[in-house]
Amino acid sequence: DNGGNGHLYTFDIQDQWDRARLMPAQLMHRWTLTLGDGRQTLDKYAPYSYVHSDAEHSTMFAEWLAEWLGRKQARLTPSGREASTLVSFHDVYKWLPTTPEGQCLRRMKTATGITAEGAIMLKFARTHAVFPHHATLSIAPSHFPRVWQRVQAARHARGLDDNWVCDNAKYKDSRHFKKSWGQMTEQCKRMQRER
Repeated sequence: DNGGNGHLYTFDIQDQWDRARLMPAQLMHRWTLTLGDGRQTLDKYAPYSYVHSDAEHSTMFAEWLAEWLGRKQARLTPSGREASTLVSFHDVYKWLPTTPEGQCLRRMKTATGITAEGAIMLKFARTHAVFPHHATLSIAPSHFPRVWQRVQAARHARGLDDNWVCDNAKYKDSRHFKKSWGQMTEQCKRMQRER
């Protein structure tokens, strides 16, 4: 938030969710949506203090993003000091195939529970992490259940519920599930609804 002065830049190929409709009116002046291939548009507003990637899930894009972030990792603050860009990634970890959750995720099975693009992002993070040096943090319940539980406890202590997305109904209503929903067993569908 940066003391009420932060700005959110969103980049996507298309706006299939009509994001402006979901953005609170009082925050619209602090949000910019840029449509187009990120490889051509990300430099438009750089440098950034924080980058979150929930992008194309391909190794080719992950390799490009890691290279781009490596070049952009150090940035100058308004006072002229060098600062690191904070980075986070989505879809690095998946449930192990030996777990009930892993059995449900037919499209995203991996032997290690780490996606191919996730492995690239983890390598980037370990190479470029500044503090602590070469460290990463994950709250993926599939691999770090105790960390997940602590984060959930902190959220609940502050009055937040379990909805991590702005569209609270999206993952509670099975009509909004896209990935392999039609191929899931009833047990898997029940497990998804209860998460």
